[in-house]
Amino acid sequence: MTSIRTDFEDPVYEPMLPDYTLPLQAGEVRFLEKLIETLDLTDDQVQFLLENGLVGISDLPVNFTRFYDAYDRIFWRYDLPLLYTSDAVLDAFHHIFEGMMVTLEGSTLYDELYNFTERMMVLSQEHYKTLPEEQKQLALDNIIFFGTALRLLDPEAPVKWFAVEEIDRMVGFIEGATGTILPPGFSQMEDLTQYEPRSHYTDSDELRRYFRAMMWYGRLTFSGDSDSETRRAILVSMALRDDHVANTSYSKVMAMVRFLVGFPDDLTYLEYADAVDQVFGVVPPDFSPIFDDNRLDILQRSLKELRPPKINSDMTAPGQTVWGLRMLGQAYVIGSYVFQRCTYDNVPDRYVPSALDVMAALGSQEAWDREDFDSYQPAFEENLGELRDEVAAYGEDYWNSSIYNGWLHCLQALDQNTSRPDLPAFMGTDAWAAKQLNTQLGSWTQLTHDTQLYRKQTYTYVGMSAPPSEYVEPVPELYSRMAEIIKTLVDGMDDMDLLTPTMRTILGNFWKVLHCFEEYAIAELELREPEFDSETMIHPRHAYEFMVWEPTYGETYEGRTILVSDVHTLHDAGSPISYLEEGVGYVRLLVVVAPSPDGHYICVGPVFEHFEFSRDGNLGRLTDEEWEGMLANGTAPEPAPWAQDFTV
Repeated sequence: MTSIRTDFEDPVYEPMLPDYTLPLQAGEVRFLEKLIETLDLTDDQVQFLLENGLVGISDLPVNFTRFYDAYDRIFWRYDLPLLYTSDAVLDAFHHIFEGMMVTLEGSTLYDELYNFTERMMVLSQEHYKTLPEEQKQLALDNIIFFGTALRLLDPEAPVKWFAVEEIDRMVGFIEGATGTILPPGFSQMEDLTQYEPRSHYTDSDELRRYFRAMMWYGRLTFSGDSDSETRRAILVSMALRDDHVANTSYSKVMAMVRFLVGFPDDLTYLEYADAVDQVFGVVPPDFSPIFDDNRLDILQRSLKELRPPKINSDMTAPGQTVWGLRMLGQAYVIGSYVFQRCTYDNVPDRYVPSALDVMAALGSQEAWDREDFDSYQPAFEENLGELRDEVAAYGEDYWNSSIYNGWLHCLQALDQNTSRPDLPAFMGTDAWAAKQLNTQLGSWTQLTHDTQLYRKQTYTYVGMSAPPSEYVEPVPELYSRMAEIIKTLVDGMDDMDLLTPTMRTILGNFWKVLHCFEEYAIAELELREPEFDSETMIHPRHAYEFMVWEPTYGETYEGRTILVSDVHTLHDAGSPISYLEEGVGYVRLLVVVAPSPDGHYICVGPVFEHFEFSRDGNLGRLTDEEWEGMLANGTAPEPAPWAQDFTV
């Protein structure tokens, strides 16, 4: 297992910048007239800018689909100073992160998953031969389980004649991706809508097949309360542990998942195999000891005490918990845990969570203040308060445990500066607080989108010298933390022998951008000239070319800023009622008045536009392509309130 070695140490600095007092007078702001003429600003927009030192512009003559396009137009067409926003930095990381995943999933991980599946099929067929007649059904169910995954990966893959009909029937249901079904050999209904490829998995047939097979392995539980499923779990766990071929391929896939996203929420094959050793000792080839009901009961009780799942991702009634082995179980992520604690039946009258819950738990006061506590029973505020305290107590080990958690830790950096009196005046306004929350949620949506397959989703029942040509948003903590994440990505992928020369170059250049932004942000705040090092930095004048340029990782990766991610499912009696969707829309522009001893001046940069809405379960889970179509034809819902509170 690759370990995380991120060293989060925030920079120390003493702001001493020449600030201004709000509201501003028009004569105090350089380039204001040019801005008004170029963007055709309304009186209301100008007034908002002068009152707050910033304004978001949504009614643009062109809808930007990429941050690069926005920067290109600001620099070349508008000829205005660039504002390097935290949004742009986070969006660039999303493209790098997702591009790496597309490269790995479409080649190395696809091949390893196929090798693992094919080998487990062979081992299950050997069990079918050696088990006594009355127990062969256990092996047959496992053959169907692995055979389904094999044919999801390759529709022409050979499978045993006596299982092919059941396998192909299951594959047909999965590819249909509607309704629910009781998979052969399992006691828990499965939500087939989860198998609709989305995120970047719609980009190629290989990625679609990989998505469905990994979803199958990540969601189906060999229930620990079922004797037959526990015995089947023993068969596959012992086989996987003892077979070098299967274990090698499995370990490569899981090492990547754990490094990037986190540890499985459900029990793993190693935990099962170790428990079997303790209860049964050496198990002979015919597995005869596992058919002793009394000893099996001891094993089940031992396993149940190990590590109960924290997240319910199954279609169960309130109070029911499905626990057991998942072959390639989806990871525990804090967002899903927060959603579960803040909805029914932990909060009796709240059925659908909000992205605000996650940011409030992570420490955002703006998100907390926007929560509608009065509409729900006290359990909501109490549970969210407990979650906030729990997260606040997390140490570096937690934030270092995966790239996913490190990304969240970067988002926390956007909370830290909003109330400091020694920072630019615009950073103390309500409009800026809304902008930063919008940034956090836009980036969090990209994070959930990129890890759609691997994270466990919750279910709920029911005149002067010329100004600088660029201004870096003064949040040096973000750039410092993100640079450490990049170093960790390079080291971790290198350790797993997955880092290509192209990835190394792209990550290296982005690290230089972040290193430069940290220095420039601190220099802006300390009222000094930045110390530029051409060996370790890329100058801000050229930074956007490396931040938002979408590198060609492969023919299938086009890179999206506009995207959508379903994060929660509300169901009733086994049927999805609605999905909670988080979306990122068109790139909008943010105008900020940057403080300067030579005169405060206008700078312009791109920002996210975040959406949160419920979607009727009968309409299916949204794909990126469908979401982009809704934006284009005007059928998308209104942006979230926090996305509107700094725009005019």
